[in-house]
Amino acid sequence: YSKASQIIKFAGVSPYKHQSSQYEAQHTAITKKGSRYLRKTLYQVILPVIRYNPVFNEYYHLKLSQGKGHRCAQGHCVRK
Repeated sequence: YSKASQIIKFAGVSPYKHQSSQYEAQHTAITKKGSRYLRKTLYQVILPVIRYNPVFNEYYHLKLSQGKGHRCAQGHCVRK
């Protein structure tokens, strides 16, 4: 893959875009249109990465401080 966004799309962890005419949804889920095995593996691997890698730990806590939930902050770390 030439871009990180292509890998994110393949894994199915990219944010879903929902819009209609002038409306654009603010809070949406992930697409889940990629490899479910890769997506599951990424979500299992990100837990120890957040715990032991200071860069990801800081990013995770930044997202929590912005009002994101645990799973949402985890998803941000997976995409990072």
